[in-house]
Amino acid sequence: MEKGNHTTENALLNSVSKGSHKSFELFYNEYSKLVFGYAFKSLKCKSEADDIVQQTFTRIWENREKLAEIRSPKDYVFIISRNLIFSRLKLKFKDESLSEELKLNVQLMRQRACDEELIYSDIEKIAKAAIEALPKQRKLIFKLSKEQHYTQDEIAEHLSISKNTVKESLRKAYQQIRKDLMLEPDFTMLISFLIVSIQILLNKLS
Repeated sequence: MEKGNHTTENALLNSVSKGSHKSFELFYNEYSKLVFGYAFKSLKCKSEADDIVQQTFTRIWENREKLAEIRSPKDYVFIISRNLIFSRLKLKFKDESLSEELKLNVQLMRQRACDEELIYSDIEKIAKAAIEALPKQRKLIFKLSKEQHYTQDEIAEHLSISKNTVKESLRKAYQQIRKDLMLEPDFTMLISFLIVSIQILLNKLS
C-alpha cells in the first residue's frame, strides 16, 4: 500500500477483521509476494515458499479479529511468516544431511530475532523515559489516553479542558517521544519503522 495512505490501510484491516473475504483478498494480493520472497530466500525452495505463504495467510485469517489493533500490517505479516520459516528450518536442521548453508541461515535468523528483541526492549525503556519527561499536564493526558484508554472527549471532561487542548497535547507528546527516539544513534535501522508507527497514531489525532 502507498506510504501515508493510513486511512485506507486501516479501513482495509478493519474490514478483514470483520470477516470480509473481498478485503482479505486485497490484503493477500498486497503482501503475498513479500512473504514469498522472504520465504524463498530462506528456504531456497519454491514449493516450500508457497507453503509458507498459504500458512501465513491462513493463520492471519484465523486470527483476523486481531487485525483491527495492528499498527503495522507489514511487520505483522513478517513476524508470522518468520515464525513459520523458523519451524520449517528446525525440521530441516534435524536432518544430518542438512547443508552448512542452511545451518548458517538458521543461525543468522535466530541471531537477528534476538537482536530485534534487545533493540525493542531498549526502545521501550527510552520511550517510557520520554513519557516521564513530558510536561505535567501533557504527560497526564498521554497516560489517560494510552494507559487508561480514555477517549479525547472523556479526557476533556475529566480535566475540564477543551477537546482541542487534548488533541494538541497528544500531538505534541508524540512529537517529543519521536524526537527523543530519533536522538538514539543505535536505533538507526528502526527509525523508519518508528516514524511510520508514530505517524499512524498522529493521523488518528487529526
